Amino acid sequence: MSKDVAKEDAGYDLKSATEIGYCEFSDQELTGFVIPNTVKTIGINAFGNCNNLKRVDIPDSVTEIEMHAFDGCSALTDLVLPDSIEFIGESAFCDCVSLRNISIPASVKEIGTGAFSGCIGLASISVSPDNRHYDSRNRCNGIIETSTNRLIAGCATTIIPDDVKEIGDYAFSDQTNLRSISIPNSVKRIEEYAFWSCEGLTNLEIPDSVTEIATNAFQGCKSIETIKLGKGLVAIDPDAFSYCSSIKEVLVPADSFSRYLKIIPAELLSVMRAY
Repeated sequence: MSKDVAKEDAGYDLKSATEIGYCEFSDQELTGFVIPNTVKTIGINAFGNCNNLKRVDIPDSVTEIEMHAFDGCSALTDLVLPDSIEFIGESAFCDCVSLRNISIPASVKEIGTGAFSGCIGLASISVSPDNRHYDSRNRCNGIIETSTNRLIAGCATTIIPDDVKEIGDYAFSDQTNLRSISIPNSVKRIEEYAFWSCEGLTNLEIPDSVTEIATNAFQGCKSIETIKLGKGLVAIDPDAFSYCSSIKEVLVPADSFSRYLKIIPAELLSVMRAY
C-alpha cells in the first residue's frame, strides 16, 4: 500500500535529522514526502526508484541534493526547488519522466552531469535571473553555464542560443520526444552522450563551427536518416554515431571529402556523399 509520508511518519525519527541518507527511502511505495526543516542534505539515491512518488516538499534548510537522489521517480510531477539549494548532483533527477517544469533558483552554484537527463516530459526549464553561475538566456528552455557558454541541460522544446560554445555531456540524453534540433554556428564541441538515445531525431545538421564530436554523442539515435556535416570538423569519435541504425546518407563538403575519409567512423564510409 502506498502512503504519504510526513515529517514524523518515516519509519525513524526525522524530527532532528540533518541528512536523508544513502538509499534511505529508495524503492519504497511513497506517494508524497514532506522533508523536515532540519534537513540540509538529501543523500545519494535517497529516493531512487520511488515510482509512486508524486510530490516532495523540500524546505529552505536543504542546500545539497546529492547524485541520483530522485533518480527514476517516474511519477514525480510537483517539485519546487527552494532558494537555498546550492548543489544538485549528477543524475539527481534522471528519468523523472513526469516532471513538467524545472526552475533553478538563484542560490544554485553547481549542477552535476545529467542532472535532468531522461526527463522526457519537461516543457519548461528556467533559471532565476539572479543566479550568477547559470542562466536560461533568451527563454531558451535550457540551462547554460554562464562563464563557459556551455549548455548543460535541455529538453524537447529547447532552442539553443546562438552564443553557446559547447553542448555538454548528457545535455539532451534520452530526450526521446526531441524531434529536431538546430545547432547554431557558435557551437565548437558536442560532448560525450550529449544526444544519447534521442530516438525521435530523424535528421541532423552540424554547422561549420563544430570542430569535435565526442564519444557516443549521438549513440542510439536510431531514427536519424540523414547527417549533414559542416566544414570545421577535425575529430569525430569512432563511437559518436554508434547504434544509429537508420542512417542512409552522410553529407560532407566536397572540398573536404578526402579529410573526412580519415576521420569519419568506419561504419559510415559507405553512405558518405559529397555536397
